[in-house]
Amino acid sequence: MAARALVLALAAALLGAATPTSAAQGACPAGRVALTFDDGPQPGVTDLVLDTLAARDVRATFFVIGGLAATHPELVARTAAEGHVIGNHSWAHEVFTGRTNAQIRQSIVQTNETVQAAAGGTPALVRPPYGATNDRVAGVIAELGLVQKMWSVSSGDTTGIPPEQIAHNVLAGLRPRAVVLQHDNLGSGHRTAAALPAIIDGARERGHCFGVLDDTGAVVASRAHPPQHADRISGATRYHTAVALSQAGWPDGAPGVVLVTGQRFPDGLAAAALAGALGGPVLLAPEGHLPDIVGDELTRLRPHEALLVGPLGDAVADAVAERGIDVGRIRGENRYETAELIAETATARGADGTTVLLASGADFPDALSASALAAAGPHPILLTFSRDDPARVDDAVRRVGAERVLVAGGPGVVPDALIAGLPDVERLAGLERVATAAAVARHARALGLDAPPLLASAATFPDALAAGPLAGAVRGAPLLLTAPRQLSPPLAAWLASDDPGRVTIVGGAAAVDARVACLLEEGFVPSFRCQ
Repeated sequence: MAARALVLALAAALLGAATPTSAAQGACPAGRVALTFDDGPQPGVTDLVLDTLAARDVRATFFVIGGLAATHPELVARTAAEGHVIGNHSWAHEVFTGRTNAQIRQSIVQTNETVQAAAGGTPALVRPPYGATNDRVAGVIAELGLVQKMWSVSSGDTTGIPPEQIAHNVLAGLRPRAVVLQHDNLGSGHRTAAALPAIIDGARERGHCFGVLDDTGAVVASRAHPPQHADRISGATRYHTAVALSQAGWPDGAPGVVLVTGQRFPDGLAAAALAGALGGPVLLAPEGHLPDIVGDELTRLRPHEALLVGPLGDAVADAVAERGIDVGRIRGENRYETAELIAETATARGADGTTVLLASGADFPDALSASALAAAGPHPILLTFSRDDPARVDDAVRRVGAERVLVAGGPGVVPDALIAGLPDVERLAGLERVATAAAVARHARALGLDAPPLLASAATFPDALAAGPLAGAVRGAPLLLTAPRQLSPPLAAWLASDDPGRVTIVGGAAAVDARVACLLEEGFVPSFRCQ
């Protein structure tokens, strides 16, 4: 008991040591490493480990024993709430290689169900007790849709060595992406906890930073951005979502409306500037008919005119006109000519053509990322493609009267040769579509679009097509893009630097999964509680 008291006193003293600065925590020249803890949760040990990690702003991965998790659910809940990842370490610390397949499955499933009940998240990783595994055990784990995860550095904390030697063992073995094995059980956990401050501080002094294990077992950043409140604007279909965006932005009606097809993206890419000039939303419709939900929204908005862009058929135009709305048509020979006609119409209605946005018309993401800027100006959007004629692009830009060109997208989609002769060019681009959206959003901030951003799917076009006018013209906000089920690193980096506090997701769960909303709310990547 005296020895245990001495260890606890040492740990308490170290906990009171000065916490390294956030700058030191963020620097990672020697690579990211992950601390993992097996055999908990155990009162008097796990909570001491959690206290130490919290004091030094470190998150880790805990492989818990199901039976202990059932007995101490409060510790499991605390572990998840503080941003740590929880893995599966069997129900009763059985040697899996000596169990039948059915017994292994029961042990893993029962543990996962217990953790889910306690913490609201289900482990994706399994660490077999004692590291005892073989192809059969690994196969059972894989059949359950889970990932077996071992370690690369052993602390030796179960051998009875003192905290100083535990720390030495860990620090000596650290390499980029190292996975460190430690324990938070009664036998060794107090020595482990006492060694933790020296491990953390020593690793940081050597240039390492700390991460957690993601669902694949990779070592990743434990926190990518401050927590953001996430709300959502969506409907049962893309047409319902566009109506919901219209109702959110124009509750008292609008003088004009733009209608585009919801079946394909090209002709609607440049519509945001026209909507901004008309002072109304972009609504979507199938090419052959006007859905009741869209017709009802037109009746509610009471616009004087509706401009139909692209291949919307006569049935749509007639249904709009029947509501006493003046109907105009804009459609060129191709998407590029249609964008030019939209630009001419928008400038005739008051858009500022001295600044033009230029994006690829071969795909949708970059033009839609620019749509909030276009609606806010309003500034016309012109489209190009990688093998376009520079003379055509130059002529289109100059006919609008542009004195400045903002290019959305990198040289791979808008080559340097295409823009070499254009006036006052600035490129807003990243390595891929989400990164380009983040670059456009940073520029939007610099121009004063300082409201919380809207967030739409980077994989599909309809929701972003209708979201640009609400974001830019009504809310004064940028429009960001996301992968459907994760926060891509460029988006996470933008959130970390901007910290808007709130993000509005556009579209239903099929477009932007609830997991994205959870990740925004939690602020962690990955978040154990976001399934």
